[in-house]
Amino acid sequence: RCRSLHSNHMAGHVWQEYGSETLRARPPDPNIPEVRGHSGPDGRTYYRNISLLNAWAHAPFMHNNAIGPELCGNPKNKQNDFYAQRARYVDESNIKLLSADKQPACFAYDPSVDARFRLYKASMHALLNPSERLPKVTLLSENITLRLGPRLWDGTEREKLLGFEVTIPAEIEGRGVTAGTLGNFQHKQFVVELVQSKVSPAVLAASLAKRLGPERGKQVLADLQAIGAEIVDKPANLVAALAKRPYLVKEIYSACTAELENAGHRFGEDLPPADKNALIAFLATL
Repeated sequence: RCRSLHSNHMAGHVWQEYGSETLRARPPDPNIPEVRGHSGPDGRTYYRNISLLNAWAHAPFMHNNAIGPELCGNPKNKQNDFYAQRARYVDESNIKLLSADKQPACFAYDPSVDARFRLYKASMHALLNPSERLPKVTLLSENITLRLGPRLWDGTEREKLLGFEVTIPAEIEGRGVTAGTLGNFQHKQFVVELVQSKVSPAVLAASLAKRLGPERGKQVLADLQAIGAEIVDKPANLVAALAKRPYLVKEIYSACTAELENAGHRFGEDLPPADKNALIAFLATL
């Protein structure tokens, strides 16, 4: 879902020429929470598919190669096998890594036609049978700190940060935190609205109500004002303040709330097994 929420194709944006007017004329999908209250149409929430020509040679599928087996290196000299398999299959209930014995083996890189075809078939099976996919994510292994504000240089190697720090923890409420949570955190909007909650709360209240609905907007405004009060004298308290309100990072100020990298894309899952096999065989001929 995150990929479909990009805005580069929109009019006036950097990749405008790579999106069609037909795409930009489509209103956002109202079932996607990230665009509720968003004025459209602009083509967001839609995913541009690849060509089916030679699809057999391009597995695993999707922009992040998440639909299909994980690839790993296969050097002739095994002493150079530094492409260790990166554990990324998780328990969906808590987004924490499965134990090593439950991590599926990776698919050793092999550019031969036979190997590419085997990889294609395995990836197509994963695409057409989403219920059989083990969830994949890229997890944070440690807390990540964002430093917000300008830096002053005094002519030496020392710098002073005028601002504060926001730390994204590696775990929130017993659940692992994905790299996507960090990448999708809209820290600029968060800081702007944190300031607005103090200097122009009525304006922010109207904006939040339009974007999130009256009740949700009221809750977010109250929490932003509470955070402001907690950090006014001690900016370092922002970490603890956000930890008490994790939904702000993971929902309200996130460009995409999807956690799993190989979810969605439920194409042809209702086909009977024989038809799935026939489709896999047919696409391999294109």
